[in-house]
Amino acid sequence: MGKRLLFTILVIGLLVFTACDEVPTATPASDVSDAEMATLIAIGTEAAVETEEIPPTETPQPVIEPTPTETEQAASITITSIVETGAGKALVSWDAIGNFPEGFKVVWTDVQGLPTFPENTNVYVNDPYARSATISGETGKIYYVRVCRFLGGQCDSYSDLGIFAYQMAESTPKPTATEKIAPTATKKITPGSGGGTITPAIKILLMKGGEDGKAYIKWESNYSPSKGFKICYSTTNKNPTFDTAPYFYVSDKTKREAWVDGVPGTTYYYRICGYDGSKCENYSDTYTYKFPGTPIAPTADAATLTIDTIGDLAPGAVRITWSGTGSFPNGYKVMWSDTNPNPTMSDNYYYVSSEATHTADITTLKPGTLYYFRVCKYYGGACTVYSPTKTFTLAAATTEAGFTLSEVSNVLGNVVVSWVISPDSAGGYKVMWSTTNPEPTMADSYAFVNSGVYTYTDTASPAGATYYRACRWSGSYCLSYSNAITVTITAP
Repeated sequence: MGKRLLFTILVIGLLVFTACDEVPTATPASDVSDAEMATLIAIGTEAAVETEEIPPTETPQPVIEPTPTETEQAASITITSIVETGAGKALVSWDAIGNFPEGFKVVWTDVQGLPTFPENTNVYVNDPYARSATISGETGKIYYVRVCRFLGGQCDSYSDLGIFAYQMAESTPKPTATEKIAPTATKKITPGSGGGTITPAIKILLMKGGEDGKAYIKWESNYSPSKGFKICYSTTNKNPTFDTAPYFYVSDKTKREAWVDGVPGTTYYYRICGYDGSKCENYSDTYTYKFPGTPIAPTADAATLTIDTIGDLAPGAVRITWSGTGSFPNGYKVMWSDTNPNPTMSDNYYYVSSEATHTADITTLKPGTLYYFRVCKYYGGACTVYSPTKTFTLAAATTEAGFTLSEVSNVLGNVVVSWVISPDSAGGYKVMWSTTNPEPTMADSYAFVNSGVYTYTDTASPAGATYYRACRWSGSYCLSYSNAITVTITAP
């Protein structure tokens, strides 16, 4: 009887755990017959089976939309320096904005143009936080370098172009007779120089390369001219000046090196002067340099080129179209400058390799600025036929449709503004504010915000009305603006 009672309790427990909706009432053990016990066991077994077959009820989960991956964000890479570290070795350094989960490729070539992966020599940097890498080359050669974001086995975004010349093993070319003339107390400055010191403050140190039509020139200067340097040159005049000869313009007053165009086998006379915006302040002595290689035999080339249209494409960008007659097997170079009325490849250029392509988008320009444009036939490493120069003034930076700034918080010490924009600004943003200017500019207070970030917190402005505005930043200037808003800052 005791065993039957214990078994009855076990069956009842089974029913409790497997069929909770209805718990059978336990009957006295003395009243349970063998047939009833068998029935109870069968019912308990059926209940367990039915319970297992009923799928559990699941609470619906919210659908979570995948967020954009880091690799989808825009990338911006800028080469900051290329420094020779040893014989045939150079360290390339860069800044990068964005995400680089698979690292970088540094690509380079000694052929004038824009190096690409996998066509040119390259080195892989798999660290997404790396900002430098070492490249190798031959002494005396000029190399063209770019850094790209490496993603999915290919480069999807490239840096600007860096040009670098390894130091030559041989000594600096001997100066010509004009360089050997020692200055005297009565030495006169060449007319057009705008005066100067008896001993020139600028000295050309060396030149090298030029097999591909572009040579490296380096100089020293004991001061930094307010508007940079002019590199005057001539093939006939041994004392070229800014007002009598063509020149290359280096607007950065801190620079002491440049790359100049030339024809292989041709001798050039160079002088560098300090530029103040209207005239040259003084000149270096003349430096004579012959571009290595065989002179290109002049041949009749019936090709012609004409720029047809130039139009605004986007803030800081234009689209250029051209037409031509003749043969262009190596394509074209589109050149531009905001200072040189006859731009060359030593100013700025964009290479179009296809003869059939007659359009180019130039996207690195300053809004509201007048530029000079030319297109040339590119052949044998040089421009052989030029179009006439065409000028174009870009539209000034204005309010961009869809670039909307709004107030998030007006609490003193925690003023927050945010904006919406599409597409993102690869160069980031400048947030500007003022208590007096309803449309603040960089002349007022400002802060930089990285690309991919769409909010700014101002912790310093006082209570009262403050005006805010944001701009799409190129890295050097504003390309376009958001709307301006007024925030009345209040105490917490």
